[in-house]
Amino acid sequence: MILSSAFYNITNYKFVLYWPMKGNSADWSYANKLGVWLQKNEKVLNKKSPTDVLKFVSEEFPDLTEIDVRDYKCVGAKWVK
Repeated sequence: MILSSAFYNITNYKFVLYWPMKGNSADWSYANKLGVWLQKNEKVLNKKSPTDVLKFVSEEFPDLTEIDVRDYKCVGAKWVK
């Protein structure tokens, strides 16, 4: 399986997110959807621990195959499907 990935930064966290590659513009569209959702929920995410953030993101986007969440002190959580 080939994966697409996207890197995002919000105030308190850095994200690396992976999902199965579709091989067309749908990958760009999905990456944009992830970024918009993270920005809209930034205030909520910044108040949570890395493991809670990971759970919150994985529930919202169940098709993600890997989620890596780190704060700026390099404390984080990683989930692989």
